[in-house]
Amino acid sequence: QSSEGVILVDSNGIIIECNKAVESITGLNTEQIINNPFWEVQLQLLPVDSNLSPDIEFFKKNFNKVAQSGKSKYFYKPFSINIITSKGEYKTVLQSVFPVKTTRGYYLGALISDITEQTKAEEALRDSEAKYRSIVETTTEWIWEIDLNGKHIFSNKAVTAILGYLPEEILGQISFNFMHEEDRLVVERKLPQHIAEKTGWNGWIIRWRHKNGFYRFLES
Repeated sequence: QSSEGVILVDSNGIIIECNKAVESITGLNTEQIINNPFWEVQLQLLPVDSNLSPDIEFFKKNFNKVAQSGKSKYFYKPFSINIITSKGEYKTVLQSVFPVKTTRGYYLGALISDITEQTKAEEALRDSEAKYRSIVETTTEWIWEIDLNGKHIFSNKAVTAILGYLPEEILGQISFNFMHEEDRLVVERKLPQHIAEKTGWNGWIIRWRHKNGFYRFLES
């Protein structure tokens, strides 16, 4: 059984077929869907503050033209909408509408997928990234990142207070070039092993060269 809802709408805008997934997604039963205008079913699922109501009203008024021509700016363009199910659940669904040519003119097909959990996960990830960026940009500790060649590909602003360089002066530079020669030899020997084994390190005391030419002891 498909988890994707499928709806078929005749040339008069009446829903004539739908699968069980549509009932599961919307919370509506077959009697509330079949033999009802497509736009009425859609409207009753929209939250009161939805900005899609004007689009649906436009679609309703121009449905005959769409059914005759089989053309619409809404076809083949998946879009997400928020709905309230008949059980009062808020969901985010991905909907796609397309024409179906028949001997009686064009019918409309619609595919509906519940992407609520995916949307929540994406929002949680964005929130997490925002919090991480906030921490990185406000901390007094120097946070940096190098690629496999030892080249700096990220540095937060704390490097300025610690080593005197602006972040853009560090980016693209080989990190080893800023280290004391003795410490550099140790890092160059040990770092490949850490990279190969995908392990971090803790407690490394490395002398980094300040912009003024003197060295500072930093723990990494």
